[in-house]
Amino acid sequence: MTERQTSFNLLSALKRTLKKYDPGLRAARIHTRSKKNEESRALSTKRLEDISNKSQEILFEASTVFPFNFIPDTIRIDREKITVANRPFFRTAKIDGIPIRDILDVQVSTGPILGSVLLYSRYFESKPISINFLRKDDATKLRRILQGYIIANEQKIDCSNIEKNQLVTLLTKLGTGSSD
Repeated sequence: MTERQTSFNLLSALKRTLKKYDPGLRAARIHTRSKKNEESRALSTKRLEDISNKSQEILFEASTVFPFNFIPDTIRIDREKITVANRPFFRTAKIDGIPIRDILDVQVSTGPILGSVLLYSRYFESKPISINFLRKDDATKLRRILQGYIIANEQKIDCSNIEKNQLVTLLTKLGTGSSD
């Protein structure tokens, strides 16, 4: 055996002996671990509460126009996700929630009065989520905000601490194209 292995074995044996004959040392170590776990748990809980509270802030919401869609569909953007509620029949809904970081592209088709939105995400690549019969202004503003969010995410910009109205303004400005 080398000198290093011998000293390591001796050190390991000494630690085992101390643990066996000094339970207070073991209890202190366990107490330290549990205290670290409690601090970590408290920090995680606080962070989750902050995210939860901020995710309830609706940045933008739009509904489809009544005569064209008997039961209005809605699309809602908050700080964390996009929620699309398609209502095919009275008191029924298909609700899709997509984290903003997973949005790949937003396409808008507009006419003189109405517009349609297609959302492409990492998880719905083959079949984009669509919402039709939105007001033209709502469809355009929705695209601008989402394009701004896509660009901000690509640039790794943290938008969580920006005040709501300022965030909407900045995202809209960032998402406005040269042809808008």
